Amino acid sequence: MRIGELAAQAQVNIQTIRFYERRRVLDAPPRTAGGYRIYGARDLENLIFIRQAQELGFSLREITKLARMHRAASTPATPSESRFREQRQMAQFARARLEDLDHKLRAMRTMRLRLASLIDKLETTTTVRCPGHAMRE
Repeated sequence: MRIGELAAQAQVNIQTIRFYERRRVLDAPPRTAGGYRIYGARDLENLIFIRQAQELGFSLREITKLARMHRAASTPATPSESRFREQRQMAQFARARLEDLDHKLRAMRTMRLRLASLIDKLETTTTVRCPGHAMRE
């Protein structure tokens, strides 16, 4: 398939595919004699994996490592020991991302409570004071 078809099936922009290739997140495909990129089902699978990793908040650097591991783990010729090792490494990356998200969620819950408290104080106060005083109380 050509780049336009790949982009449509993966639900990404053509420029996104070219960007991933330039950054070596996605392997560069073979080209026809006329210079057209030719992609296969595996490229589609890799592109969908990359997009999903991005949606989960992984950085481009992390996605590059994850994509390499994913390709190695999903290659039928890869020995099962290597696939298992790659999957474990991917799980470690995911666990680190999950811990980061948990930390951010705790911080956001604290911020939410403080903001709700500020709003409550501002809406129920009868005296006119600087909102900064309400935050410190």
